[in-house]
Amino acid sequence: MRRYRACVALLGLVLVAGCGGGPGSAAPSAPPTSPAPDHIAAVQDSVKLVYAERAFTMEVRLRLDGDLVSRVTVDTDLDADAMQGTMESADGKTRMVRIGDEVFVASDPKKQNAWLRIDLDKLSATSPLRASLDVNAQWGILAGLVSIDEQAGVLYGGTVDLKKAVDAATSASEKAALQRVADFAQNPSAVPLSADLDLAGRLVRMSYTVQTTEGEVYTSLTVTAPAKLSIKAPNPRSVTEATAAHYRLL
Repeated sequence: MRRYRACVALLGLVLVAGCGGGPGSAAPSAPPTSPAPDHIAAVQDSVKLVYAERAFTMEVRLRLDGDLVSRVTVDTDLDADAMQGTMESADGKTRMVRIGDEVFVASDPKKQNAWLRIDLDKLSATSPLRASLDVNAQWGILAGLVSIDEQAGVLYGGTVDLKKAVDAATSASEKAALQRVADFAQNPSAVPLSADLDLAGRLVRMSYTVQTTEGEVYTSLTVTAPAKLSIKAPNPRSVTEATAAHYRLL
Protein backbone atom coordinates (compact mmCIF):
# COMPACT_ATOMS: atom_id res chain seq x y z
CA MET A 1 0.00 0.00 0.00
CA ARG A 2 2.96 2.31 0.61
CA ARG A 3 3.54 2.44 -3.14
CA TYR A 4 0.14 4.03 -3.70
CA ARG A 5 0.62 7.13 -1.51
CA ALA A 6 1.21 9.36 -4.53
CA CYS A 7 -2.02 8.13 -6.12
CA VAL A 8 -3.91 8.86 -2.91
CA ALA A 9 -2.50 12.39 -2.93
CA LEU A 10 -3.61 12.87 -6.53
CA LEU A 11 -7.08 11.61 -5.66
CA GLY A 12 -7.34 14.67 -3.45
CA LEU A 13 -7.80 16.51 -6.72
CA VAL A 14 -10.33 14.00 -7.92
CA LEU A 15 -11.65 16.11 -10.42
CA VAL A 16 -8.39 17.66 -11.68
CA ALA A 17 -6.54 18.43 -14.94
CA GLY A 18 -3.42 18.51 -17.26
CA CYS A 19 -1.12 16.23 -19.69
CA GLY A 20 1.55 15.68 -22.26
CA GLY A 21 1.15 12.09 -23.33
CA GLY A 22 0.03 8.80 -21.86
CA PRO A 23 1.83 6.37 -19.56
CA GLY A 24 5.50 6.06 -20.35
CA SER A 25 5.91 9.55 -21.78
CA ALA A 26 8.95 11.45 -20.56
CA ALA A 27 8.58 14.78 -18.79
CA PRO A 28 10.45 17.74 -20.34
CA SER A 29 13.59 18.75 -18.44
CA ALA A 30 12.46 22.37 -18.14
CA PRO A 31 9.47 24.46 -19.16
CA PRO A 32 9.72 26.22 -22.53
CA THR A 33 10.68 29.86 -22.36
CA SER A 34 8.12 31.24 -24.80
CA PRO A 35 4.64 30.91 -23.31
CA ALA A 36 1.59 31.53 -25.47
CA PRO A 37 -0.81 33.51 -23.23
CA ASP A 38 -3.68 33.25 -25.72
CA HIS A 39 -3.53 29.45 -25.64
CA ILE A 40 -3.12 29.39 -21.87
CA ALA A 41 -6.19 31.58 -21.52
CA ALA A 42 -8.15 29.35 -23.89
CA VAL A 43 -7.45 26.25 -21.78
CA GLN A 44 -8.07 28.00 -18.47
CA ASP A 45 -11.29 29.57 -19.77
CA SER A 46 -12.47 26.15 -21.00
CA VAL A 47 -13.30 25.29 -17.38
CA LYS A 48 -15.41 28.43 -17.00
CA LEU A 49 -17.43 27.27 -20.00
CA VAL A 50 -17.97 23.89 -18.31
CA TYR A 51 -19.22 25.74 -15.21
CA ALA A 52 -21.59 27.70 -17.42
CA GLU A 53 -23.40 24.44 -18.21
CA ARG A 54 -24.25 24.28 -14.47
CA ALA A 55 -24.21 20.45 -14.50
CA PHE A 56 -21.53 18.05 -15.68
CA THR A 57 -20.08 14.58 -15.22
CA MET A 58 -16.38 13.89 -14.82
CA GLU A 59 -14.53 10.60 -15.01
CA VAL A 60 -11.00 10.47 -13.63
CA ARG A 61 -8.62 7.53 -14.08
CA LEU A 62 -5.32 7.17 -12.27
CA ARG A 63 -2.57 4.85 -13.47
CA LEU A 64 0.68 4.00 -11.70
CA ASP A 65 3.36 2.85 -14.16
CA GLY A 66 0.58 1.99 -16.61
CA ASP A 67 -1.55 -0.04 -14.19
CA LEU A 68 -5.05 1.28 -13.46
CA VAL A 69 -5.24 2.16 -9.75
CA SER A 70 -8.53 3.97 -9.49
CA ARG A 71 -11.52 5.11 -11.53
CA VAL A 72 -13.67 7.93 -10.19
CA THR A 73 -16.94 9.17 -11.70
CA VAL A 74 -18.61 12.28 -10.29
CA ASP A 75 -21.82 14.11 -11.25
CA THR A 76 -21.97 17.77 -10.22
CA ASP A 77 -25.06 19.99 -10.13
CA LEU A 78 -23.91 23.52 -9.30
CA ASP A 79 -27.40 24.99 -8.99
CA ALA A 80 -28.42 22.31 -6.48
CA ASP A 81 -25.02 22.49 -4.71
CA ALA A 82 -24.89 18.71 -4.99
CA MET A 83 -22.55 15.94 -6.14
CA GLN A 84 -22.71 12.17 -6.42
CA GLY A 85 -20.05 9.72 -7.43
CA THR A 86 -18.30 6.38 -7.21
CA MET A 87 -14.66 5.42 -6.73
CA GLU A 88 -13.52 2.00 -7.91
CA SER A 89 -10.18 0.51 -6.88
CA ALA A 90 -8.66 -2.81 -5.79
CA ASP A 91 -10.35 -2.26 -2.42
CA GLY A 92 -13.81 -2.24 -4.03
CA LYS A 93 -16.34 0.44 -4.87
CA THR A 94 -17.22 3.43 -2.68
CA ARG A 95 -20.23 5.66 -3.30
CA MET A 96 -20.59 9.30 -2.27
CA VAL A 97 -23.41 11.85 -2.23
CA ARG A 98 -23.02 15.48 -1.21
CA ILE A 99 -25.99 17.76 -0.60
CA GLY A 100 -24.86 21.19 0.56
CA ASP A 101 -22.69 20.68 3.65
CA GLU A 102 -23.73 17.07 4.15
CA VAL A 103 -21.70 14.19 2.71
CA PHE A 104 -22.85 10.57 2.68
CA VAL A 105 -20.41 7.72 2.01
CA ALA A 106 -21.10 3.99 1.58
CA SER A 107 -19.15 0.96 0.41
CA ASP A 108 -22.31 -1.18 0.13
CA PRO A 109 -25.50 0.93 -0.08
CA LYS A 110 -27.70 -2.18 0.20
CA LYS A 111 -26.57 -2.95 3.75
CA GLN A 112 -28.50 -1.71 6.77
CA ASN A 113 -27.13 1.61 8.04
CA ALA A 114 -24.78 1.55 5.05
CA TRP A 115 -24.38 5.30 4.67
CA LEU A 116 -22.13 7.38 6.91
CA ARG A 117 -23.15 11.04 7.24
CA ILE A 118 -20.33 13.59 7.49
CA ASP A 119 -20.79 17.27 8.30
CA LEU A 120 -18.38 19.30 6.16
CA ASP A 121 -18.44 22.11 8.72
CA LYS A 122 -16.67 19.77 11.16
CA LEU A 123 -13.75 19.11 8.80
CA SER A 124 -10.59 21.18 8.90
CA ALA A 125 -9.88 23.58 6.04
CA THR A 126 -7.04 21.30 4.86
CA SER A 127 -8.94 18.01 5.17
CA PRO A 128 -8.29 15.70 2.17
CA LEU A 129 -12.01 14.92 2.01
CA ARG A 130 -12.93 18.60 1.94
CA ALA A 131 -10.35 19.17 -0.81
CA SER A 132 -11.72 16.31 -2.91
CA LEU A 133 -15.19 17.89 -2.74
CA ASP A 134 -13.99 21.39 -3.63
CA VAL A 135 -14.91 21.79 -7.30
CA ASN A 136 -12.38 24.62 -7.72
CA ALA A 137 -9.61 22.42 -6.31
CA GLN A 138 -10.24 19.92 -9.04
CA TRP A 139 -9.17 22.36 -11.75
CA GLY A 140 -6.55 24.21 -9.71
CA ILE A 141 -3.64 22.61 -11.54
CA LEU A 142 -4.52 24.68 -14.62
CA ALA A 143 -3.51 27.86 -12.80
CA GLY A 144 0.05 26.54 -13.01
CA LEU A 145 0.20 26.52 -16.82
CA VAL A 146 3.48 28.10 -17.93
CA SER A 147 3.37 27.08 -21.59
CA ILE A 148 0.95 25.47 -23.99
CA ASP A 149 0.80 25.06 -27.74
CA GLU A 150 -1.99 24.08 -30.11
CA GLN A 151 -1.18 20.66 -31.52
CA ALA A 152 -4.17 19.91 -33.74
CA GLY A 153 -7.44 21.79 -33.90
CA VAL A 154 -8.52 22.24 -30.29
CA LEU A 155 -5.97 19.83 -28.77
CA TYR A 156 -3.28 21.49 -26.66
CA GLY A 157 -0.06 20.24 -25.08
CA GLY A 158 2.03 22.09 -22.53
CA THR A 159 3.64 22.28 -19.11
CA VAL A 160 2.45 23.00 -15.57
CA ASP A 161 4.47 24.42 -12.67
CA LEU A 162 2.87 23.00 -9.52
CA LYS A 163 4.35 25.73 -7.29
CA LYS A 164 2.63 28.34 -9.43
CA ALA A 165 -0.63 26.40 -9.12
CA VAL A 166 -0.27 26.21 -5.32
CA ASP A 167 0.45 29.94 -5.08
CA ALA A 168 -2.63 30.73 -7.19
CA ALA A 169 -5.00 28.58 -5.09
CA THR A 170 -8.09 30.48 -3.97
CA SER A 171 -8.98 28.41 -0.89
CA ALA A 172 -7.18 26.51 1.87
CA SER A 173 -8.58 23.18 0.67
CA GLU A 174 -7.47 23.84 -2.91
CA LYS A 175 -3.99 24.85 -1.75
CA ALA A 176 -3.69 21.76 0.46
CA ALA A 177 -4.75 19.42 -2.36
CA LEU A 178 -2.27 20.90 -4.82
CA GLN A 179 0.52 20.99 -2.23
CA ARG A 180 0.09 17.26 -1.57
CA VAL A 181 0.65 16.59 -5.27
CA ALA A 182 3.65 18.96 -5.40
CA ASP A 183 5.21 17.22 -2.40
CA PHE A 184 5.19 13.87 -4.21
CA ALA A 185 6.22 15.19 -7.62
CA GLN A 186 9.81 14.85 -8.82
CA ASN A 187 8.97 17.08 -11.78
CA PRO A 188 7.00 19.85 -9.96
CA SER A 189 8.08 22.64 -12.30
CA ALA A 190 7.59 20.66 -15.52
CA VAL A 191 4.47 18.50 -15.37
CA PRO A 192 3.46 17.59 -18.96
CA LEU A 193 -0.17 18.35 -19.68
CA SER A 194 -2.65 18.02 -22.53
CA ALA A 195 -6.16 19.36 -22.95
CA ASP A 196 -8.79 18.79 -25.62
CA LEU A 197 -11.57 21.35 -26.10
CA ASP A 198 -14.76 21.08 -28.10
CA LEU A 199 -15.62 23.55 -30.86
CA ALA A 200 -17.35 25.81 -28.30
CA GLY A 201 -14.16 25.99 -26.25
CA ARG A 202 -15.34 23.71 -23.41
CA LEU A 203 -12.94 21.26 -21.83
CA VAL A 204 -13.76 17.67 -22.79
CA ARG A 205 -10.55 15.77 -22.02
CA MET A 206 -7.44 16.41 -20.01
CA SER A 207 -4.45 14.39 -18.78
CA TYR A 208 -1.12 14.90 -17.02
CA THR A 209 1.82 12.89 -15.73
CA VAL A 210 3.52 13.31 -12.36
CA GLN A 211 6.86 11.60 -11.77
CA THR A 212 7.19 10.29 -8.18
CA THR A 213 9.54 8.02 -6.24
CA GLU A 214 6.78 5.40 -6.38
CA GLY A 215 6.56 5.53 -10.18
CA GLU A 216 4.87 7.52 -12.92
CA VAL A 217 1.33 8.62 -12.00
CA TYR A 218 -0.79 9.37 -15.05
CA THR A 219 -4.15 11.09 -14.54
CA SER A 220 -6.75 11.33 -17.30
CA LEU A 221 -10.05 13.17 -17.08
CA THR A 222 -13.09 13.43 -19.33
CA VAL A 223 -16.01 15.84 -18.99
CA THR A 224 -19.51 15.35 -20.37
CA ALA A 225 -22.78 17.25 -20.02
CA PRO A 226 -25.54 14.91 -18.82
CA ALA A 227 -29.07 15.22 -20.17
CA LYS A 228 -30.40 15.44 -16.62
CA LEU A 229 -29.13 14.96 -13.08
CA SER A 230 -31.16 13.92 -10.05
CA ILE A 231 -29.05 13.86 -6.90
CA LYS A 232 -30.81 12.85 -3.70
CA ALA A 233 -29.71 12.11 -0.16
CA PRO A 234 -29.93 8.46 0.98
CA ASN A 235 -32.94 7.22 2.94
CA PRO A 236 -32.48 8.53 6.52
CA ARG A 237 -33.16 5.03 7.85
CA SER A 238 -29.95 3.80 6.19
CA VAL A 239 -27.75 6.62 7.57
CA THR A 240 -25.52 6.68 10.65
CA GLU A 241 -23.68 9.73 11.99
CA ALA A 242 -19.90 10.00 11.76
CA THR A 243 -18.18 9.76 15.15
CA ALA A 244 -15.32 11.82 16.57
CA ALA A 245 -13.00 8.98 15.53
CA HIS A 246 -14.19 9.30 11.91
CA TYR A 247 -13.54 13.04 11.88
CA ARG A 248 -9.99 12.53 13.21
CA LEU A 249 -9.28 10.31 10.20
CA LEU A 250 -10.91 12.69 7.71
